[in-house]
Amino acid sequence: MEEIQTNVEKINPVDFNRIDENFLTKATLAQRVLAFFIDNFILLTITVIILVYVLKIDFTEMLIDRNSFANLVFGVFLFHQTYFFLFEFLLDGRTIGKWIIKIKVTRSSGKKLNFLSSLIRNFTRAIYFFPPLFCLPDCICYLLTSNEKRIGDLIAGTIVIKSN
Repeated sequence: MEEIQTNVEKINPVDFNRIDENFLTKATLAQRVLAFFIDNFILLTITVIILVYVLKIDFTEMLIDRNSFANLVFGVFLFHQTYFFLFEFLLDGRTIGKWIIKIKVTRSSGKKLNFLSSLIRNFTRAIYFFPPLFCLPDCICYLLTSNEKRIGDLIAGTIVIKSN
């Protein structure tokens, strides 16, 4: 009887708060790309409306003045990053594009996306702003990793899944 008791004690209890990533239904590459294009179309539309109609920026003058151009690029960059970060953090891992396509971001454990995971995941998108790179590093990472994650997902410990 004592032998049975010691064997039982060696078994680790199940962590019901952790969900194996393999049990989550991953979003397909097509779903992720389509959601990304929808979000970027929304971002482009809002950016053009703000720059042209609200701020009434003169782009010919902007191209001459390097400081103004740099400030504009930095502002667009921050707006872009903030859009993805805030929507995913505040709306249960969804941006507007993800909501339309019915996918969302969650932590690899299956738990809800938290502030830090969303921040890390989304600020790795900075590589998209380097023209020769755009999405190339993420595409390579997605294709080479067995769990089909982009760089931000690997670093932040997140996964994009299908949602109801």
